[in-house]
Amino acid sequence: MQPMVSDNAKGPSSRTASWSGSAVGELAPGPSHLSRRGGGGWQERKKVMLAAVVGGFLALLLLTGAISQLRGFNLDETSYVGVARALWHGPLPELPSQIQGWQHPPLGSYLISFGMMLAGDDPLGWRLASIVFGVLTLEAIFLWTYLLVGNYHLAMTAMALTIFNNFWFVMSRVAMLDVFFFAFAIWGVVGVTAAFRSEVRVSLRRVYILFSGVMFGLGAACKWVAVDTFVVMLAVAFVLFLGARSSLAAANKNFADPAHNLRSVGWPTLVAGLIVLPVLAYLVPILGELRQSHGALSIHQILLLHRGMYRLSKSLPGSLLMRAPWYSWPLRTYPLRGFSYLLGNFVVMWSGLGALAVCLRRLWSGFKAPELMVVLLYAANLLQWAITPIKIPQYYYYYPAAMFLGPAIAVALHQSSIIRTRRVRITFLLTVSAAVFFLYCYPRMASLEAPWDCMFGCWN
Repeated sequence: MQPMVSDNAKGPSSRTASWSGSAVGELAPGPSHLSRRGGGGWQERKKVMLAAVVGGFLALLLLTGAISQLRGFNLDETSYVGVARALWHGPLPELPSQIQGWQHPPLGSYLISFGMMLAGDDPLGWRLASIVFGVLTLEAIFLWTYLLVGNYHLAMTAMALTIFNNFWFVMSRVAMLDVFFFAFAIWGVVGVTAAFRSEVRVSLRRVYILFSGVMFGLGAACKWVAVDTFVVMLAVAFVLFLGARSSLAAANKNFADPAHNLRSVGWPTLVAGLIVLPVLAYLVPILGELRQSHGALSIHQILLLHRGMYRLSKSLPGSLLMRAPWYSWPLRTYPLRGFSYLLGNFVVMWSGLGALAVCLRRLWSGFKAPELMVVLLYAANLLQWAITPIKIPQYYYYYPAAMFLGPAIAVALHQSSIIRTRRVRITFLLTVSAAVFFLYCYPRMASLEAPWDCMFGCWN
Protein backbone atom coordinates (compact mmCIF):
# COMPACT_ATOMS: atom_id res chain seq x y z
CA MET A 1 0.00 0.00 0.00
CA GLN A 2 1.42 3.34 -1.03
CA PRO A 3 -0.10 6.25 0.90
CA MET A 4 -1.47 9.24 -0.95
CA VAL A 5 -1.51 12.90 0.04
CA SER A 6 -3.03 15.89 -1.67
CA ASP A 7 -1.33 19.19 -2.28
CA ASN A 8 -2.24 22.45 -3.89
CA ALA A 9 -0.34 21.96 -7.11
CA LYS A 10 -2.16 21.80 -10.42
CA GLY A 11 -1.99 19.13 -13.08
CA PRO A 12 -2.32 15.36 -13.14
CA SER A 13 1.18 14.65 -11.93
CA SER A 14 0.60 16.51 -8.66
CA ARG A 15 -2.64 14.85 -7.63
CA THR A 16 -0.77 12.47 -5.36
CA ALA A 17 2.57 12.41 -3.63
CA SER A 18 5.09 9.72 -2.93
CA TRP A 19 6.94 9.34 0.33
CA SER A 20 10.69 9.47 0.47
CA GLY A 21 12.88 7.25 2.58
CA SER A 22 14.44 10.11 4.57
CA ALA A 23 15.51 9.78 8.17
CA VAL A 24 12.18 10.83 9.57
CA GLY A 25 10.00 9.93 6.62
CA GLU A 26 9.24 13.48 5.50
CA LEU A 27 6.97 14.24 2.58
CA ALA A 28 8.55 14.26 -0.81
CA PRO A 29 6.04 15.58 -3.35
CA GLY A 30 6.13 13.88 -6.68
CA PRO A 31 3.99 12.12 -9.28
CA SER A 32 2.35 8.94 -8.10
CA HIS A 33 3.66 6.85 -11.02
CA LEU A 34 7.21 7.21 -9.70
CA SER A 35 6.23 5.36 -6.52
CA ARG A 36 5.10 2.38 -8.59
CA ARG A 37 8.53 1.92 -10.20
CA GLY A 38 10.45 1.28 -7.03
CA GLY A 39 13.11 3.74 -5.95
CA GLY A 40 12.41 5.70 -2.80
CA GLY A 41 8.81 4.51 -2.63
CA TRP A 42 9.82 0.84 -2.67
CA GLN A 43 12.54 1.46 -0.07
CA GLU A 44 9.99 3.13 2.16
CA ARG A 45 7.55 0.25 1.80
CA LYS A 46 10.28 -2.25 2.69
CA LYS A 47 11.01 -0.18 5.79
CA VAL A 48 7.32 -0.20 6.73
CA MET A 49 6.99 -3.97 6.25
CA LEU A 50 10.15 -4.63 8.26
CA ALA A 51 8.94 -2.38 11.08
CA ALA A 52 5.59 -4.19 11.14
CA VAL A 53 7.28 -7.60 11.39
CA VAL A 54 9.84 -6.57 14.02
CA GLY A 55 7.27 -4.59 16.01
CA GLY A 56 4.89 -7.54 15.99
CA PHE A 57 7.61 -9.93 17.19
CA LEU A 58 8.65 -7.63 20.04
CA ALA A 59 5.01 -7.12 21.00
CA LEU A 60 4.55 -10.90 21.13
CA LEU A 61 7.49 -11.22 23.51
CA LEU A 62 6.14 -8.45 25.72
CA LEU A 63 2.65 -9.96 25.93
CA THR A 64 3.79 -13.53 26.62
CA GLY A 65 6.30 -12.49 29.27
CA ALA A 66 5.17 -13.51 32.79
CA ILE A 67 1.80 -14.68 31.42
CA SER A 68 1.92 -17.65 33.81
CA GLN A 69 1.78 -15.19 36.71
CA LEU A 70 -1.88 -14.53 35.83
CA ARG A 71 -3.05 -17.79 37.40
CA GLY A 72 -6.54 -16.76 38.39
CA PHE A 73 -9.32 -15.23 36.35
CA ASN A 74 -9.70 -11.51 35.67
CA LEU A 75 -13.22 -10.11 35.93
CA ASP A 76 -15.43 -11.89 33.34
CA GLU A 77 -12.78 -14.36 32.19
CA THR A 78 -14.51 -17.08 34.21
CA SER A 79 -17.61 -17.16 32.03
CA TYR A 80 -15.77 -16.83 28.71
CA VAL A 81 -13.26 -19.58 29.54
CA GLY A 82 -16.14 -21.74 30.79
CA VAL A 83 -17.94 -21.49 27.46
CA ALA A 84 -14.66 -22.06 25.59
CA ARG A 85 -14.15 -25.26 27.59
CA ALA A 86 -17.64 -26.43 26.66
CA LEU A 87 -16.92 -25.74 22.98
CA TRP A 88 -13.62 -27.59 23.25
CA HIS A 89 -15.13 -30.72 24.75
CA GLY A 90 -18.24 -30.84 22.56
CA PRO A 91 -21.33 -29.00 21.34
CA LEU A 92 -23.43 -27.06 23.81
CA PRO A 93 -26.78 -28.72 24.44
CA GLU A 94 -28.49 -25.49 25.45
CA LEU A 95 -29.40 -22.49 23.35
CA PRO A 96 -26.31 -20.24 23.57
CA SER A 97 -28.28 -17.30 25.03
CA GLN A 98 -29.04 -19.39 28.13
CA ILE A 99 -25.38 -19.39 29.14
CA GLN A 100 -23.80 -16.30 30.64
CA GLY A 101 -20.87 -16.33 28.21
CA TRP A 102 -23.30 -16.15 25.30
CA GLN A 103 -24.49 -12.67 26.08
CA HIS A 104 -22.38 -11.92 22.99
CA PRO A 105 -22.11 -13.67 19.60
CA PRO A 106 -20.01 -16.87 19.62
CA LEU A 107 -16.91 -16.13 17.53
CA GLY A 108 -14.82 -14.77 20.43
CA SER A 109 -15.51 -17.88 22.52
CA TYR A 110 -14.48 -20.05 19.57
CA LEU A 111 -11.18 -18.14 19.36
CA ILE A 112 -10.50 -18.64 23.08
CA SER A 113 -11.33 -22.33 22.67
CA PHE A 114 -8.93 -22.63 19.73
CA GLY A 115 -6.13 -21.13 21.84
CA MET A 116 -6.85 -23.68 24.56
CA MET A 117 -6.68 -26.49 22.00
CA LEU A 118 -3.22 -25.29 20.94
CA ALA A 119 -1.69 -24.43 24.32
CA GLY A 120 -3.79 -26.34 26.86
CA ASP A 121 -6.27 -25.50 29.60
CA ASP A 122 -3.94 -23.20 31.51
CA PRO A 123 -3.23 -19.43 31.76
CA LEU A 124 -1.37 -19.36 28.44
CA GLY A 125 -4.04 -21.39 26.66
CA TRP A 126 -6.86 -19.19 27.97
CA ARG A 127 -5.15 -16.06 26.70
CA LEU A 128 -3.21 -17.23 23.64
CA ALA A 129 -5.83 -15.99 21.17
CA SER A 130 -5.98 -12.62 22.94
CA ILE A 131 -2.20 -12.27 22.67
CA VAL A 132 -2.25 -13.03 18.94
CA PHE A 133 -5.06 -10.56 18.31
CA GLY A 134 -3.32 -7.94 20.43
CA VAL A 135 -0.32 -8.20 18.11
CA LEU A 136 -2.60 -7.97 15.07
CA THR A 137 -4.20 -4.86 16.56
CA LEU A 138 -0.82 -3.20 16.97
CA GLU A 139 0.18 -4.00 13.39
CA ALA A 140 -3.08 -2.55 12.09
CA ILE A 141 -2.65 0.67 14.05
CA PHE A 142 0.86 1.10 12.67
CA LEU A 143 -0.24 0.54 9.06
CA TRP A 144 -3.35 2.70 9.45
CA THR A 145 -1.32 5.59 10.85
CA TYR A 146 1.12 5.28 7.97
CA LEU A 147 -1.77 5.40 5.50
CA LEU A 148 -3.12 8.53 7.19
CA VAL A 149 0.10 10.54 7.43
CA GLY A 150 2.53 8.80 5.06
CA ASN A 151 5.28 9.36 7.60
CA TYR A 152 7.31 6.39 8.82
CA HIS A 153 8.62 8.16 11.91
CA LEU A 154 5.14 9.25 13.05
CA ALA A 155 3.67 5.81 12.33
CA MET A 156 6.37 4.25 14.53
CA THR A 157 5.55 6.81 17.21
CA ALA A 158 1.86 5.85 17.09
CA MET A 159 2.80 2.16 17.44
CA ALA A 160 5.07 2.85 20.41
CA LEU A 161 2.45 5.00 22.15
CA THR A 162 -0.11 2.23 21.61
CA ILE A 163 2.20 -0.32 23.24
CA PHE A 164 2.71 1.98 26.24
CA ASN A 165 -0.99 2.86 26.39
CA ASN A 166 -1.55 0.24 29.20
CA PHE A 167 -4.98 -0.58 27.74
CA TRP A 168 -3.40 -2.49 24.88
CA PHE A 169 -1.17 -4.51 27.23
CA VAL A 170 -3.90 -5.43 29.72
CA MET A 171 -6.65 -6.19 27.20
CA SER A 172 -4.29 -8.33 25.10
CA ARG A 173 -3.58 -10.57 28.12
CA VAL A 174 -7.10 -11.44 29.25
CA ALA A 175 -9.47 -14.07 27.89
CA MET A 176 -12.24 -11.64 27.01
CA LEU A 177 -13.84 -10.43 23.80
CA ASP A 178 -12.75 -6.81 23.47
CA VAL A 179 -9.38 -7.48 21.88
CA PHE A 180 -11.02 -9.75 19.29
CA PHE A 181 -13.75 -7.42 18.10
CA PHE A 182 -11.42 -4.43 18.00
CA ALA A 183 -8.71 -6.27 16.08
CA PHE A 184 -11.22 -7.19 13.38
CA ALA A 185 -12.70 -3.69 13.39
CA ILE A 186 -9.36 -1.86 13.09
CA TRP A 187 -8.33 -4.09 10.19
CA GLY A 188 -11.63 -3.16 8.56
CA VAL A 189 -10.68 0.48 9.06
CA VAL A 190 -7.29 -0.20 7.45
CA GLY A 191 -8.97 -1.74 4.42
CA VAL A 192 -11.36 1.15 3.79
CA THR A 193 -8.59 3.70 4.38
CA ALA A 194 -6.27 1.90 1.97
CA ALA A 195 -9.02 1.94 -0.66
CA PHE A 196 -9.12 5.73 -0.78
CA ARG A 197 -5.69 6.76 0.56
CA SER A 198 -3.28 4.51 -1.36
CA GLU A 199 -2.10 4.69 -4.98
CA VAL A 200 -2.93 1.21 -6.28
CA ARG A 201 -4.87 -0.42 -9.09
CA VAL A 202 -8.66 -0.25 -9.01
CA SER A 203 -8.85 -4.03 -8.69
CA LEU A 204 -6.78 -3.85 -5.50
CA ARG A 205 -9.02 -1.08 -4.12
CA ARG A 206 -11.95 -3.45 -4.59
CA VAL A 207 -10.12 -6.17 -2.70
CA TYR A 208 -9.53 -3.75 0.17
CA ILE A 209 -13.25 -2.93 0.37
CA LEU A 210 -14.29 -6.60 0.31
CA PHE A 211 -11.68 -7.43 2.93
CA SER A 212 -13.01 -4.65 5.15
CA GLY A 213 -16.54 -5.98 4.96
CA VAL A 214 -15.43 -9.41 6.15
CA MET A 215 -13.44 -7.87 9.01
CA PHE A 216 -16.33 -5.72 10.22
CA GLY A 217 -18.69 -8.69 10.12
CA LEU A 218 -16.30 -10.87 12.11
CA GLY A 219 -15.83 -8.06 14.62
CA ALA A 220 -19.58 -7.89 15.24
CA ALA A 221 -19.59 -11.71 15.51
CA CYS A 222 -17.36 -11.28 18.57
CA LYS A 223 -19.16 -8.34 20.19
CA TRP A 224 -21.90 -6.07 18.91
CA VAL A 225 -20.09 -2.85 19.84
CA ALA A 226 -17.89 -3.37 16.75
CA VAL A 227 -20.84 -1.89 14.88
CA ASP A 228 -19.87 1.61 16.11
CA THR A 229 -16.59 1.56 14.20
CA PHE A 230 -18.29 -0.03 11.21
CA VAL A 231 -20.99 2.66 11.05
CA VAL A 232 -18.36 5.43 11.07
CA MET A 233 -16.43 3.86 8.19
CA LEU A 234 -19.63 3.08 6.30
CA ALA A 235 -20.66 6.74 6.54
CA VAL A 236 -17.21 7.99 5.50
CA ALA A 237 -17.12 5.62 2.52
CA PHE A 238 -20.55 6.52 1.19
CA VAL A 239 -20.05 10.27 1.73
CA LEU A 240 -16.84 10.09 -0.30
CA PHE A 241 -18.46 7.91 -2.95
CA LEU A 242 -21.54 10.12 -3.38
CA GLY A 243 -19.58 13.35 -3.08
CA ALA A 244 -17.05 12.58 -5.81
CA ARG A 245 -19.10 14.62 -8.32
CA SER A 246 -20.25 17.30 -5.91
CA SER A 247 -19.24 20.94 -5.72
CA LEU A 248 -17.16 20.12 -2.63
CA ALA A 249 -14.99 17.78 -4.69
CA ALA A 250 -14.56 20.45 -7.34
CA ALA A 251 -13.50 23.05 -4.78
CA ASN A 252 -11.53 20.98 -2.26
CA LYS A 253 -8.66 18.78 -3.43
CA ASN A 254 -8.36 17.16 -0.01
CA PHE A 255 -11.86 15.80 -0.56
CA ALA A 256 -11.64 15.20 -4.31
CA ASP A 257 -8.69 12.78 -4.32
CA PRO A 258 -10.03 10.23 -1.81
CA ALA A 259 -13.55 10.65 -3.22
CA HIS A 260 -12.44 9.85 -6.78
CA ASN A 261 -10.34 6.93 -5.54
CA LEU A 262 -13.30 5.42 -3.73
CA ARG A 263 -15.75 6.05 -6.53
CA SER A 264 -13.47 4.14 -8.89
CA VAL A 265 -14.31 0.87 -7.11
CA GLY A 266 -17.93 1.15 -8.32
CA TRP A 267 -21.16 0.94 -6.38
CA PRO A 268 -21.59 -2.88 -6.77
CA THR A 269 -18.29 -3.47 -4.93
CA LEU A 270 -19.13 -0.88 -2.29
CA VAL A 271 -22.54 -2.42 -1.60
CA ALA A 272 -21.17 -5.96 -1.62
CA GLY A 273 -18.19 -5.06 0.56
CA LEU A 274 -19.82 -2.79 3.13
CA ILE A 275 -23.37 -4.15 3.30
CA VAL A 276 -23.63 -7.75 2.07
CA LEU A 277 -20.31 -9.21 3.25
CA PRO A 278 -20.50 -7.84 6.82
CA VAL A 279 -23.88 -9.50 7.28
CA LEU A 280 -22.68 -12.81 5.85
CA ALA A 281 -19.45 -12.80 7.87
CA TYR A 282 -21.44 -12.03 11.01
CA LEU A 283 -23.90 -14.87 10.44
CA VAL A 284 -21.42 -17.65 9.62
CA PRO A 285 -20.23 -18.32 13.22
CA ILE A 286 -23.78 -18.03 14.55
CA LEU A 287 -25.22 -20.40 11.97
CA GLY A 288 -22.35 -22.81 12.60
CA GLU A 289 -23.09 -22.95 16.32
CA LEU A 290 -26.84 -23.30 15.81
CA ARG A 291 -26.20 -26.07 13.32
CA GLN A 292 -23.92 -27.86 15.75
CA SER A 293 -26.23 -27.61 18.76
CA HIS A 294 -29.67 -27.83 17.12
CA GLY A 295 -29.20 -29.56 13.78
CA ALA A 296 -31.75 -27.72 11.69
CA LEU A 297 -31.56 -23.96 11.11
CA SER A 298 -34.43 -21.52 11.00
CA ILE A 299 -35.02 -17.79 11.07
CA HIS A 300 -36.99 -18.34 14.28
CA GLN A 301 -33.91 -19.83 16.00
CA ILE A 302 -31.73 -16.98 14.83
CA LEU A 303 -34.18 -14.37 16.12
CA LEU A 304 -34.60 -16.27 19.39
CA LEU A 305 -30.85 -16.36 19.87
CA HIS A 306 -30.49 -12.63 19.30
CA ARG A 307 -33.39 -11.78 21.56
CA GLY A 308 -31.83 -13.90 24.30
CA MET A 309 -28.42 -12.26 23.89
CA TYR A 310 -29.96 -8.79 24.00
CA ARG A 311 -31.96 -9.49 27.14
CA LEU A 312 -29.04 -11.13 28.86
CA SER A 313 -26.63 -8.30 28.05
CA LYS A 314 -29.10 -5.84 29.60
CA SER A 315 -29.87 -7.91 32.69
CA LEU A 316 -26.39 -8.89 33.90
CA PRO A 317 -25.76 -6.85 37.05
CA GLY A 318 -21.98 -6.44 36.95
CA SER A 319 -19.92 -5.32 39.93
CA LEU A 320 -20.71 -2.08 41.72
CA LEU A 321 -17.08 -1.95 42.85
CA MET A 322 -16.03 -1.69 39.19
CA ARG A 323 -18.55 1.00 38.26
CA ALA A 324 -17.07 3.93 36.33
CA PRO A 325 -19.31 6.36 34.37
CA TRP A 326 -18.25 6.69 30.73
CA TYR A 327 -17.56 10.42 30.99
CA SER A 328 -14.96 9.77 33.72
CA TRP A 329 -12.83 7.38 31.65
CA PRO A 330 -10.66 9.86 29.68
CA LEU A 331 -9.36 11.60 32.83
CA ARG A 332 -9.33 8.71 35.30
CA THR A 333 -6.34 8.85 37.68
CA TYR A 334 -6.68 5.68 39.79
CA PRO A 335 -6.32 2.03 38.71
CA LEU A 336 -9.02 -0.60 38.31
CA ARG A 337 -7.67 -2.82 41.08
CA GLY A 338 -9.93 -5.77 40.28
CA PHE A 339 -8.71 -5.89 36.69
CA SER A 340 -4.91 -6.08 36.46
CA TYR A 341 -4.59 -2.58 37.93
CA LEU A 342 -5.70 -1.14 34.62
CA LEU A 343 -4.98 2.57 34.35
CA GLY A 344 -4.55 4.52 31.14
CA ASN A 345 -1.09 5.95 30.58
CA PHE A 346 -1.38 9.63 31.51
CA VAL A 347 1.08 10.69 28.80
CA VAL A 348 -0.92 9.00 26.04
CA MET A 349 -4.38 9.69 27.48
CA TRP A 350 -3.96 13.41 27.99
CA SER A 351 -1.68 14.13 25.02
CA GLY A 352 -4.19 12.24 22.89
CA LEU A 353 -7.05 14.44 24.06
CA GLY A 354 -4.99 17.51 23.15
CA ALA A 355 -4.25 15.99 19.74
CA LEU A 356 -7.98 15.40 19.14
CA ALA A 357 -8.62 19.06 19.98
CA VAL A 358 -6.00 20.07 17.40
CA CYS A 359 -7.65 17.82 14.81
CA LEU A 360 -11.06 19.32 15.56
CA ARG A 361 -9.71 22.83 15.10
CA ARG A 362 -8.22 21.94 11.72
CA LEU A 363 -11.54 20.53 10.56
CA TRP A 364 -13.12 23.97 10.96
CA SER A 365 -10.97 25.21 8.06
CA GLY A 366 -11.94 22.43 5.65
CA PHE A 367 -12.14 18.71 4.99
CA LYS A 368 -9.14 16.64 6.06
CA ALA A 369 -9.63 12.88 5.99
CA PRO A 370 -7.02 11.89 8.64
CA GLU A 371 -8.28 14.40 11.21
CA LEU A 372 -11.91 13.55 10.51
CA MET A 373 -11.36 9.82 10.90
CA VAL A 374 -9.50 9.90 14.22
CA VAL A 375 -12.05 12.31 15.71
CA LEU A 376 -15.09 10.34 14.51
CA LEU A 377 -13.73 6.95 15.51
CA TYR A 378 -12.71 8.10 18.97
CA ALA A 379 -16.01 9.90 19.56
CA ALA A 380 -18.15 7.00 18.31
CA ASN A 381 -16.37 4.46 20.52
CA LEU A 382 -16.68 6.68 23.60
CA LEU A 383 -20.05 8.40 23.23
CA GLN A 384 -21.87 5.20 22.32
CA TRP A 385 -21.73 4.29 26.02
CA ALA A 386 -24.01 7.23 26.77
CA ILE A 387 -26.85 5.37 25.04
CA THR A 388 -25.84 1.68 25.21
CA PRO A 389 -28.29 -0.10 27.56
CA ILE A 390 -25.98 -1.58 30.22
CA LYS A 391 -26.54 -1.50 33.96
CA ILE A 392 -23.02 -0.88 35.22
CA PRO A 393 -20.39 0.61 32.85
CA GLN A 394 -16.81 -0.57 33.36
CA TYR A 395 -13.59 1.36 32.87
CA TYR A 396 -12.16 -1.24 30.49
CA TYR A 397 -14.94 -0.39 28.01
CA TYR A 398 -12.76 2.63 27.16
CA TYR A 399 -10.30 0.32 25.39
CA PRO A 400 -11.50 0.83 21.76
CA ALA A 401 -11.62 4.62 22.04
CA ALA A 402 -8.24 4.72 23.81
CA MET A 403 -6.63 2.83 20.91
CA PHE A 404 -7.22 5.82 18.61
CA LEU A 405 -5.22 8.25 20.78
CA GLY A 406 -1.79 7.18 19.50
CA PRO A 407 -2.79 7.72 15.85
CA ALA A 408 -4.46 11.01 16.83
CA ILE A 409 -1.14 12.27 18.22
CA ALA A 410 0.62 11.31 14.98
CA VAL A 411 -2.03 13.05 12.86
CA ALA A 412 -1.87 16.21 14.99
CA LEU A 413 1.92 16.39 14.67
CA HIS A 414 1.95 15.64 10.94
CA GLN A 415 0.57 18.93 9.67
CA SER A 416 1.81 21.06 12.56
CA SER A 417 3.97 24.12 12.03
CA ILE A 418 6.69 22.58 14.20
CA ILE A 419 9.92 22.21 12.25
CA ARG A 420 11.23 18.71 11.63
CA THR A 421 13.94 18.63 14.35
CA ARG A 422 11.52 19.81 17.01
CA ARG A 423 8.89 17.33 15.88
CA VAL A 424 11.37 14.48 16.31
CA ARG A 425 12.25 15.76 19.77
CA ILE A 426 8.57 15.97 20.73
CA THR A 427 7.84 12.40 19.56
CA PHE A 428 10.95 11.16 21.37
CA LEU A 429 9.95 12.95 24.57
CA LEU A 430 6.37 11.62 24.38
CA THR A 431 7.55 8.06 23.74
CA VAL A 432 10.13 8.03 26.54
CA SER A 433 7.69 9.60 29.02
CA ALA A 434 5.02 7.07 28.09
CA ALA A 435 7.54 4.23 28.46
CA VAL A 436 8.50 5.39 31.96
CA PHE A 437 4.86 5.47 33.04
CA PHE A 438 4.28 2.03 31.50
CA LEU A 439 7.27 0.55 33.34
CA TYR A 440 5.97 1.99 36.61
CA CYS A 441 2.62 0.24 36.07
CA TYR A 442 4.06 -2.97 34.58
CA PRO A 443 4.72 -5.00 37.77
CA ARG A 444 1.09 -4.72 38.88
CA MET A 445 -0.42 -5.09 35.40
CA ALA A 446 1.66 -8.26 34.87
CA SER A 447 0.81 -9.57 38.39
CA LEU A 448 4.49 -10.07 39.26
CA GLU A 449 5.16 -11.69 42.62
CA ALA A 450 7.09 -10.12 45.49
CA PRO A 451 9.56 -8.49 45.53
CA TRP A 452 9.17 -7.65 41.83
CA ASP A 453 5.63 -6.32 42.30
CA CYS A 454 7.07 -3.28 44.11
CA MET A 455 10.28 -2.85 42.12
CA PHE A 456 9.21 0.70 41.19
CA GLY A 457 7.34 1.40 44.41
CA CYS A 458 4.17 -0.10 45.86
CA TRP A 459 0.71 1.26 45.11
CA ASN A 460 -1.58 1.95 48.01
